[in-house]
Amino acid sequence: MAISFRRWLLGKLGAGSGTEVICTELAQALEEYRLRELAFHTCISMIANAVGRCEFKTCKGGEEYRGREYYLWNIEPNPNQNSTAFLHKLVYKLYSENEALVVDPWRQERLFVADSWQAPEEAPGKLREYRDVAIDGTICASPLPERDVLHFRLQHKNIKPALDGLCQAYSRLVQAAMKNYGWASGRHMKVHIDQIAQGGDGWRERLEHGVYGDAGGVGQALPDR
Repeated sequence: MAISFRRWLLGKLGAGSGTEVICTELAQALEEYRLRELAFHTCISMIANAVGRCEFKTCKGGEEYRGREYYLWNIEPNPNQNSTAFLHKLVYKLYSENEALVVDPWRQERLFVADSWQAPEEAPGKLREYRDVAIDGTICASPLPERDVLHFRLQHKNIKPALDGLCQAYSRLVQAAMKNYGWASGRHMKVHIDQIAQGGDGWRERLEHGVYGDAGGVGQALPDR
């Protein structure tokens, strides 16, 4: 679950302002980012492992048939990946980018998960084409028509930014609860000040700096409980 460090930093600095960014705030933002990414990748790994334990069944003529398609999805989709590695990449792309593209660009009965591609034009009645499909650093020269690819989409709209915002809200809620618990569980003191002292000059400043309550002061500090 990625955090926009650039947007956060610009928000802290502002346009032309002299606001300082404290190193502890950067460390806290980095720690939150790492924890969020760890949770995100852990969930992806669990989902991918669950999918990997499933058997993909293929049918031909209404009956179960184990042919080339069965071999690709259950054993070895391409020479460089087994089915487990292939499905992990597929699930990661699907959950991190809300969509994934499985292609056979060279028509050799091999399956690859595309790293990136150019989104096709949405034109009703026209066959869409995927251009600049990249696989492990290699870009396919020819566009791939819709009928030759498998385009998976997790949601109609990418909800990952909403999930990131929800995580931030929960983080602030937990921090507020911890702060409130620390305050409620701590030791509290009451300071009783004479009315005559309250009428003197600078009594509020002396109160804020803890002058009252010492041996020579005009107030007395007592436990709250």
